[in-house]
Order: sequence, then structure tokens, then C-alpha cells
Amino acid sequence: MNLTAPLVLSDLADTSTRGKIDAMLQRLDATRRSNQLKQAYYDFEARIPRSPVLPIAWQEARQVCGWPATVIDVLEERLDLLGWRGDKSGTLEALFRTGGIDLEATLGHLDALLYGVAFLQIDPHAVADGRPDLVTAASPLTTTGIWDGQRRRLVAALTIVERDNTTDQPRVIAYADDEVTGSLQKVAGVWRWVDRRLNPLGRTPVVQMVNRPRASRLGGRSEITRPVRSYTDQAVQTLAGMRANRDFYAYPQRWAENAPDDLFADDDGTPKPGWVTAMAAMLTSGQPGPGQQPVRFGSFASSPPTPFLDQISGLATQLAGEAAIPPHYFGLLTDNPASAEAIRNIESRLVKRTERRQTSFGWAWREVGTLVLAAHGQDANGISVHWRAADTPTVAAEADATVKLVQAGVLPPRSSVTYDRLRITPEDQKQIASDWVSNQGPLAALASAVTRQAGPADGAA
Repeated sequence: MNLTAPLVLSDLADTSTRGKIDAMLQRLDATRRSNQLKQAYYDFEARIPRSPVLPIAWQEARQVCGWPATVIDVLEERLDLLGWRGDKSGTLEALFRTGGIDLEATLGHLDALLYGVAFLQIDPHAVADGRPDLVTAASPLTTTGIWDGQRRRLVAALTIVERDNTTDQPRVIAYADDEVTGSLQKVAGVWRWVDRRLNPLGRTPVVQMVNRPRASRLGGRSEITRPVRSYTDQAVQTLAGMRANRDFYAYPQRWAENAPDDLFADDDGTPKPGWVTAMAAMLTSGQPGPGQQPVRFGSFASSPPTPFLDQISGLATQLAGEAAIPPHYFGLLTDNPASAEAIRNIESRLVKRTERRQTSFGWAWREVGTLVLAAHGQDANGISVHWRAADTPTVAAEADATVKLVQAGVLPPRSSVTYDRLRITPEDQKQIASDWVSNQGPLAALASAVTRQAGPADGAA
């Protein structure tokens, strides 16, 4: 398949066009099982292999481990998209605040980290229709596309909207570069239009967001890798063993020597249930008869859960190295809490990994900004993506560094860049600017304006 050729969906009788649509559907089917496995680990629904040692009764109780979700969530929580910069028209800033893009960003980042790839759809007709949902995140379980390596973007894409319950035939929305964005349904083996609208953007309005791409694997890679799944499987089996150990040693395991049978039976000779014997506060026996040995009682020493906890701690440490996450994020605490400097050193790999994601995801968000401005008929030259800093400095340290930069003349005191370093939200920045103007007063504002025009008087300080 020639990936550099644009996909034209206007002529549905063309064999190559139908073949590309079918090929994208086959790609969804081919990756569905792998994606569903990763989703099962994230949603605590993965079927963990059973232990060959523990009885089935102990393994029937569902034991889960939330480590895969922690690996994803810890990284996603540091990916805070704050919008775009460089748009003089203010269109992107207004849409980011009112169009729900901050929420769609969270959805897209989660799917990209979970499956290795996610998609962002830009509706080219939302502006004309007056709808705010211009940008939406799409799951790779239902969306795919054809990537053009030379132009570094998708040249075709489709999304499964629904499936016919009787024929299992999907109804899809197909996107192409130059002509149409429409809704298609396969009837009697032939793709037919359900509705059809032109694409005014001139390029496929779907953006691919890839996690951990490399030259030999442009499709990305999930954060729930095979080592993460392996450590999780072992942890679940260890937790199941610890649970069996708890149930087995919940009450002391007693033994009796030279005990007659009637000691474990009711008055009518019916044997007592095992749980009655196990949970009895005290076992008593009558005097031994002539020639009988006295009954001796005892109990076995219980086994502590320490070996299980040590094994889980070792698995968590290995997983922390694989996912570049500090071990205390998995609940491994020490007696002496780490200092702020030690915490920053421990989190250095996590911060660098987050910055790598900001680079790869930022490429996709810049393309989204370009398409959004194109939908409004505006140019996108000079825009860049704005992220929150990936590290976690203390407020005092960040404020001290910012004050020094302002005093040195590197940063202006009332710049948005300075406010961003202090982690002041854009809404608060606007309020601060308004307060500065209102608190200045008309006379002070006039004097300041005259001073700026005429300059300071001779001898004035």
C-alpha cells in the first residue's frame, strides 16, 4: 500500500478506496485483542494465571493489584496541557477554556499511555454549525488511520460509530485529505453513503498522538509493557498466597493425641463440623479410663506473612525501575522520610520521561491547533504548545528563583511567563492585571503616562 498517496473517498466504486477502508477495519480487528488485554490490566479485570499449588477454593476469590493503573496515572497526572501560545487572535485560548479541550486532553493522554496511540478528531463543521465540541479524543479501539511518513500526519482515518446487531457490519465515519468526510455503511458487501459533507480543511481532520515512538515502531508502545504485566501477575499470585496464609492461620491449628472419637461428636454421635472444632475456645477431655493414655492437646506455630510482604516489596522495587516511578508511589515506605532534595533526585527519571511525552504529544497538539485555526480561517504560524512544568518544586523554591530572575532583569515582573513560573492560572493572571489597572487610579495613571512620554525631570530620582 502506497502510504504517500492521498486517500480519496468520493469514488466508492474504486477498488483501492474500498480496499483501504477494509484494510483500516482489519487493522482495528488485528489490534483489538492486544488493546483489550492492556485495558483489562488497567481496569483490574485481567485474568491472572492460577497458582498450581493453592487450592481452587482459595483462588476463586478475585484478587487484584492496581500497579498497572499506577504506572499510567502517575505519568498522566504530570501531563497538564495549558493551551497554546503565539496565537494573536486569541481563538485557541478562548476555545481551550470553553470547548472542553482540557478534558479531551486528559482522555487522549490516558489512551495514548495505555494503548500506545490515541487520536484527536477536529470537526471541520463545528464552527459553521455553532457547536463548541470542535476537538474530541477518540479511542484506538474504534479509530485508526493511514500514516504518511513523509508528511508526518494521517492521510486517511475512520471511526466505527456503531455495529449492526444482525449483520455485525459497522457504520463508520471516514476522513480524507481533499474531498469528503462522511458516514458510510456496508450494505450487501458494498460501501454506501449514509450522509456526506465536504471537508473544508484540505487535510485529514484526525491527529495521531503516539506514545514512545521509534523509527522501527512509529505506531507507539504502551506503558503497560510485558515486564509490567509479569510483575503484576506475580504480585497477584503472591497476594493470593498471603490471603490463603491468613485464612489458614486465622485460628491456631490444634492437634490432639490419644483423643477418643466421641470428643469430636455431639451427644447423639453426629460428628461436629470442622469449623466448630477449629474455632472452639477450649477443648476438654474426661479422665482416661483404665489402660488408656491421657489425651494431650497442642497447637502448631502460625506462619507470619513476612515472606509474602518481602516478595511483594521486591516486585514493587523491580517495577519501579521498569516504570521510572519512585518506589514510595507503590506504598514502599521507610522509617526515615526522604528530604525534598532526595525526592527530587528520585523523581528525576520520572520528570525526564514526562518531558519526553510532552515533546511527542506536543507535536500532535500543535497540529490540532493548526487545524483549529484553519477551521476558523486563520493562520497558525508561530503557535507553540504550553505545558505545565513536569517537576514538583516547592512553592518557596520556585518563588525564590523567580524573584532572583526578576531582580536580575531576566524576567519582567508582570509577564505571563513570570506568572506561569509561579503556577498562577490564566484566569488569576487576568484578574491580577485588572487589579493593577484599577488600583492605580486615574491621577496616577495620567502621571505615569506623562512620565513615559516626557521622561523624568532633571534631578528627579
